[in-house]
Amino acid sequence: MITSDSTSFFDRPIKAENEIFVDNNLYVVRRIFLALDELGWTKKDLAQKVGVSEDEISTWLSGFHDLSLKKISKMLAAIGKRVLEG
Repeated sequence: MITSDSTSFFDRPIKAENEIFVDNNLYVVRRIFLALDELGWTKKDLAQKVGVSEDEISTWLSGFHDLSLKKISKMLAAIGKRVLEG
């Protein structure tokens, strides 16, 4: 149901699964950016290594994209790091 009262939307509690998803997604993106910094790479460099456009990498690393394990694995393989381990 659509309501004109926007506060009702914002007053709803956040589902635990959504909060965990956002936290994990941002963690992965942050770790990938740190790895890129260590390598001196740009998103364009990563895109070339992964074989996708720079726009696609920007979307993946926006913090709003639902990253699949496949996409994460492609980026990590290109980076040569396992940033998700300990």
